[in-house]
Amino acid sequence: MIVESINGIIKLSGDLTSNQWETIRTAANLLRRQHRKGVVVDCSGLETVTHEGAHTFLDMLLYIEAQNARIIVANVPPHIAEEIRHVPEVRSRLAIANSVEEARKSLTVQQSFSGETKRESATLKPASHLIVALCGGRADRFALPIAAAMAQMRQLSVLVLYPIILQRSLPMTTPMPDQEEAAQESLKTAGDFLKSRSIQYELVMKRGRELYAAIEEVSAAQQERLVIVSLPDQDQRKREPQATADHLLSSVHSELVLVRSPLEEPQPNGKHA
Repeated sequence: MIVESINGIIKLSGDLTSNQWETIRTAANLLRRQHRKGVVVDCSGLETVTHEGAHTFLDMLLYIEAQNARIIVANVPPHIAEEIRHVPEVRSRLAIANSVEEARKSLTVQQSFSGETKRESATLKPASHLIVALCGGRADRFALPIAAAMAQMRQLSVLVLYPIILQRSLPMTTPMPDQEEAAQESLKTAGDFLKSRSIQYELVMKRGRELYAAIEEVSAAQQERLVIVSLPDQDQRKREPQATADHLLSSVHSELVLVRSPLEEPQPNGKHA
């Protein structure tokens, strides 16, 4: 097997017939110094992988995760992916992207909105957050003013949460480029809005299996458990936004405010949509 470090990624080529993690470790450590949020592994050059060779990915996964970083493999040929899935922990935890570009994009978004950076724009220092959960839909622009007004009234800062919900069949670190891009745009818009009103805020992108669980996990850490949720756009086939509203009302224990967009929005000429 050939291991190369090219343009900020690890590229594997040839036959992976034994555990080659020790061979890859040096390249992985070098890339981790340059890209602290994670490592991308391009598997497009792999021709065969044995069961023993597939354990390379498990050792790599455990090592990178121990450093609070992510590993994403990309361009995995179907027969290679099938062999990798025979290793139980790899099957359930290894993130696989369709391309190197998709993997890089996912790591970049994760680094920009990791939930670690608190941005303050007010002199008040509230003891707790009001949580506003966005969905990327039309209701976001109605939920944010409500959150701002209630935060000012109760002297709370705002934690803006964008949950990314993954199917149980997918590893939690699976790249979700479309959702991650929507999250990045929505969080930036929310931050700009709250900053213009001199409200303290924090931006968090969080992955989870269930919407209510992601909200409850964040809410549980707050002294004042007030949650405002922006509901999805209307979709009769999926019973939205009613389905999400029912789901949250039956599961979320915090004080809860649900916000949907108007059923009909006036057009500039006075007609209805």
